[in-house]
Amino acid sequence: MNTPPKLSKQSSKLMVTLNKDRSELDVDDLGELDITTILGSDFDDDSISFADQETIKEALIKGYDLRQYSKDVHNELTQCDRLTINDYFSERENFLTLYNQIQVIDGVLETLEQMLNNYYNDLKNIGSEMNSLQERSLSMNHKLNNRKQLKEKLAKFVEDVSIAQEFSNYLTKAEINEDYVKCLMSLDTKITLFDDYKALSPAICANNEPQLSKLTVASIQKIQKFLDVMLMSSFKKLQDKRMKQSQLSGLGYLFQFLFKYSSYTANQVINSYVENGEKYFTSLYKSYINSLLKMVDETSGPVTNKSKIKSLFGNSNSGSGNSKSNNNGQHHLKMNDFLSNELLEAPFIEPPPSTSLLEAGAQLANNIANTNTSAAAAVKYPFDQLYRSILFFLMDLVTFETGFVKDFFLGGEDVTATIFGKSIAILIETTENYLSNSPDFMNVLVILGMLQKYKGIMNARGINLLNAPFDKLIGMVFARFNKTFVKEIEHIRGVNVKELKSHLNPLVPHPMVKRYADLVSSLVYVNEHIPKESSNQGLSRYIAELKTSLEKLISTVMMNEIESKDQQLVFLLNNYGLVVQTLLDSCTVVTSIDDQNARPFNQLFNSVIGKYINSQILNLKYLTQFSTFANEWGPLVESNVKIDLKENPSFNIQNVTDILKSFEQNWKSAVAVIKDDSIKNFKQCPIAATKTFDKALIELHYCYRLLCIIINKHFPTLKSNANYKGNRTILEMKEMNPSLEFDLIQDD
Repeated sequence: MNTPPKLSKQSSKLMVTLNKDRSELDVDDLGELDITTILGSDFDDDSISFADQETIKEALIKGYDLRQYSKDVHNELTQCDRLTINDYFSERENFLTLYNQIQVIDGVLETLEQMLNNYYNDLKNIGSEMNSLQERSLSMNHKLNNRKQLKEKLAKFVEDVSIAQEFSNYLTKAEINEDYVKCLMSLDTKITLFDDYKALSPAICANNEPQLSKLTVASIQKIQKFLDVMLMSSFKKLQDKRMKQSQLSGLGYLFQFLFKYSSYTANQVINSYVENGEKYFTSLYKSYINSLLKMVDETSGPVTNKSKIKSLFGNSNSGSGNSKSNNNGQHHLKMNDFLSNELLEAPFIEPPPSTSLLEAGAQLANNIANTNTSAAAAVKYPFDQLYRSILFFLMDLVTFETGFVKDFFLGGEDVTATIFGKSIAILIETTENYLSNSPDFMNVLVILGMLQKYKGIMNARGINLLNAPFDKLIGMVFARFNKTFVKEIEHIRGVNVKELKSHLNPLVPHPMVKRYADLVSSLVYVNEHIPKESSNQGLSRYIAELKTSLEKLISTVMMNEIESKDQQLVFLLNNYGLVVQTLLDSCTVVTSIDDQNARPFNQLFNSVIGKYINSQILNLKYLTQFSTFANEWGPLVESNVKIDLKENPSFNIQNVTDILKSFEQNWKSAVAVIKDDSIKNFKQCPIAATKTFDKALIELHYCYRLLCIIINKHFPTLKSNANYKGNRTILEMKEMNPSLEFDLIQDD
């Protein structure tokens, strides 16, 4: 008989349920038996462990008697209880020992707890003491800082109100330099704080006040005497004066001290400086101008070989009809160079050593006045060069003096305006004297541009003192320019044709045109380098008048003396080309041939080029029909105008075939002929030779492109013709001048 498996003790409810009629259960059909299936839904799965469920399931399957099984389990549990009691009883001594040990450990832990509590209480006491010490430390530190600050203030107070003998001796006896200025600043501080300290310690301040006042007066007198020596001395050389001024620039506090504590003395110093400076610079500038005017080259015609710098413009009498001058051909180049910043800001011309510009005063004036004429320098300059140096020398004086007055006296341009008032008057007088006797308006023009650019340079330096004088001079110069220009225009209009015939050569630009090409380029150049003011607008008007007069002179007066129309065109191109070339030579970054003032001359030139090339093509019989046909029908076809072939019998495939063949056989030779004629006709005017050749290629390309468009749209069968090359011909044209832009043909 099999021993039933051990089963844990279950509740009575379980046993009651198991006592049901076993006949209701088919043991063989139990399958996956679940204890809840057997016992019903009254039992929860969580109340019976999984192991117990498996044991019960196994017992049911094997057919055990559960009541007997329950008794057996109860007996086993009773036996286990007895055995357990016996085990406890046998180990009673060990339990007693363990109990005693636990009692001992409990006592030790209690003692340790007391120790830790005591230690914790001690730590709390230590923290309180530390907080107390920290508070005391902060309080002591605060008191220490207060005492330090009080000590520093007291020390500063004592230092400010007391005047050491060493400090006093230094201010009254030491040399004035940067260290002296620092000491003077300390004195300024003492004086400034003295009134505030009177309220704190009247007794101490009362004792020191007389000494401080005496020291202040002594310092003022010492500074005044020092400045009299440094500023009011009669300097023999400008370089010495500037050296003294440079030394004083770093000691500007001296004058500030004077102005703060003795405005009367400060006004005396600056008034004396202004008076002395006015006399000094007036004498210096007048002497400089007189010495330079003795170096003027008054000879007419070419400048002597001894001149360092040749004249900008020849001394030609504008109104006399004599336009011959060895230097006229270079006017535009010299105008361009002369008004460049590099030359305008070049060092001013110094007189010969016997009349050095570095010498000033009455002694210099007397020396110059008594200089023997034979001892004068051999070097001569044109007036425009000397006038540039006269302007630049004054600008240099004004710039340096303005900087010094600003740095040392903290003064404005009103001070320097007083100093240089008479010098400016001398400049205006000198300019008036020259303008009243100036025969050539080209020199007047260059002075006009010079004044405008110098005005801009001074403004860039932040100095406006010379603005009003320069504006006055510009007005004077422009008025003189107006008179001389009117004479030039009258000279052009009243020219005697008989006098011009001797120079009428179609292959060579006329000498008069050469001169006025220079005038035009100079006007355009100066017009672009001066501000857009009234004078500038006047120059634009003069340029337009000159263009009209020149056009009338060349196209009406001169050209009528040439019978051949082809030679007339050659003559026009040589002369207009000279004007355009002259303008190009004077071009800079800001001036171009497309400028509004230069553009009309370029348009005249291009117009004549077009007429010349059309004449050349018409003279080549094998291109006449090609050009006429392309210009007549090409624009219509390109615009998609419908053409009735019956009403236009000349518009047929045979005619186009003949034109295409003739063009292909002859166009290269035609270009060669035109090029050779251009080289021959325009030896004196390279720009005309270049432009006519380019224009010939452009015109041939234009006509050939129109012819190809006609073929593409109306005679496409000709595209297979051996003479039709399309874009290949255009590329061959481009190879003759790669710089030209030619549109290619878009084949349908």
